[in-house]
Amino acid sequence: MPSRRVNFEQMHEIELGYMFEHRLGKGSIFQQEDAELYRLAKEKFVSNLNGTHWMETAAVISLLPLSFLLLNALLNYLKFAKRITLHPLARFLTEFIVLIIPTIFIFCNGSQSFILSLILLHIAAICVIAVLSKHENVQIFDWDLRELPHGCYESKKSYVSFYRTALMLYTVLSILAVDFTVYPRKYAKCETYGFSLMDVGVGSFMVALGVISVVKNTRKSLPARNLRNFFLAFRSSMPLIVFGVLRFALTWLVAYHAHVSEYGVHWNFFFTMFVVTFCSFFVNIPPQNALKIAIILAVVYQLALDLVATEYVLHTPRIRGNIISENKEGLISCVGYFICYTIGQFVGWHVSKERRRKKHVLQFMVVLCMVQVVVICLCYFMHNYVEQASRRLANVAYILFVLGCNLWIIILFLGASLVLFYRTESVLLQAVNENQLFCFLFANLLTGVINMLFKTLFATPFV
Repeated sequence: MPSRRVNFEQMHEIELGYMFEHRLGKGSIFQQEDAELYRLAKEKFVSNLNGTHWMETAAVISLLPLSFLLLNALLNYLKFAKRITLHPLARFLTEFIVLIIPTIFIFCNGSQSFILSLILLHIAAICVIAVLSKHENVQIFDWDLRELPHGCYESKKSYVSFYRTALMLYTVLSILAVDFTVYPRKYAKCETYGFSLMDVGVGSFMVALGVISVVKNTRKSLPARNLRNFFLAFRSSMPLIVFGVLRFALTWLVAYHAHVSEYGVHWNFFFTMFVVTFCSFFVNIPPQNALKIAIILAVVYQLALDLVATEYVLHTPRIRGNIISENKEGLISCVGYFICYTIGQFVGWHVSKERRRKKHVLQFMVVLCMVQVVVICLCYFMHNYVEQASRRLANVAYILFVLGCNLWIIILFLGASLVLFYRTESVLLQAVNENQLFCFLFANLLTGVINMLFKTLFATPFV
């Protein structure tokens, strides 16, 4: 009679395939104490994914700017029309329901019709509030093109903060949800080529980092490349190395499923952030020249991928004990992410310019929309005729995809800020914005704890 272990091995492939179609529960062989098979199941659960259409990704990331506009309209209506000031707890719950719950619903039901319904529902709610406020002679929205609205953003700061916070929220929620079967697989990271929501988050970190590095330092000259500044740059980047080492060590200690094809055997995104931020000190690019440098780097990088690097990363077997070979994805993709960072600096340089009149801000929006169209066309060409978008390689098509998504979020938040007569600060968004690194670390840590305590593949959709 064959052993229990042999039966597990024989049933392994059959049950893996069946499980992901039917979401098996208590009757699954993986409910047995076989940690290795469950680890393989988790690895397969996040493997060989091809993403979705880029337009669906754009639709998903459009929801939070709409939620922001709806929240401000609702709070201002309650405050000025009904003379109601919410208790801090009620305010927090309102923000959570309006800003976070719709995104969670999308992560639980990723159908295109459901996404469209949520967007239309937000637009309808905003229109209802606009009609009610007009009926009660309360000005919630401002359509005057002459001056900026009362309490509107400082053009250098607010909508950029909202944009960064939106990216962080999408990233954190996806990190927490991706290990559950209810999270649509089309939003998880693609195996090699394709567009997905989680792929946007990785590159957007770099674009946002480049944007904010310029916005926060518009009046400061570029740091001199001397020994003192070298050590200062290294010291400021040291936490990223520490977090990267800790993440690798904890992943190895708890036997958490690590998808090797994502960054390599030892590499992770913290190491990539360290390389990019540290290299930015040596290159020392003036923001106004960043786009020219980014284009040159992108052309050279794509040529290198076409000639050598793509074949090496995707098809050359790893050499055990060779640190470069074992982490080839993470090392090579650093070039693409540095290009994302450099483009972010150029965007930040334009964003940081003062625009005191509303028509100048509208002109800036029109320019951004025109650039967005150009980026979409270039991305389409690169994806279909040169090399498909790949987060694993961080190639030019992927860079353009990430840039397009970032510009789209900036445009939407800028537009939302402009049409509001009075903008109310969001406690939730402000808290996330002021604690970006902590939120990212906490999401990663919480994901590890959840996976240690629960078998997420068997969690019900309600959980």
